[in-house]
Amino acid sequence: MRHRSRFLPCGVVLIVAGFAWTPGAPAPTPELAAGQDALVLEESMEVEIVSETRALVRYTNRTQVLTARGVEQFDQAVVGYNPSIIVRDLRGAVIQPNGKRVPVKKDHIFDQASFASFELYADRRQRVLTFTGIVPGATVEYSYELEIGYLFYLPVVFLLEILVPSRSLSVTVLAPAAFALRC
Repeated sequence: MRHRSRFLPCGVVLIVAGFAWTPGAPAPTPELAAGQDALVLEESMEVEIVSETRALVRYTNRTQVLTARGVEQFDQAVVGYNPSIIVRDLRGAVIQPNGKRVPVKKDHIFDQASFASFELYADRRQRVLTFTGIVPGATVEYSYELEIGYLFYLPVVFLLEILVPSRSLSVTVLAPAAFALRC
């Protein structure tokens, strides 16, 4: 039997920002977005611990860019990996202000070294998804799944409005009932 454990740091669902947002809701109001380059509409991470050595991580991000500077900051999404982490199902799209959805094509996704000049970290790589056609008012969205073969590499950080304001953030941890979770 499995149990659902939600955590921030110990046992609650993390929804940050004093207001709720649901997919399909109207764009942010000028009052809310005033002075901001972007707004995270939705960001979620689900960590499913499959065994003592293996886990799956599912991540989703939808960010609306509001200014030209926001376009520059959010024109790429980067997913780090190493020999113990497999990146699966990386996909993304740009939703234009007029509502047209433009998926990211495979030729705009590439792999590169995380630290090109540090031989010690040569096994650390990153998959980069490049968004094209972004203009102020557009929304970029991307998602991926990681298969983690060694729990040491589980994500340990989930930022809370550090870079830009957020409407909805959530972290969920799923684990077998026999797996002891500690906060």
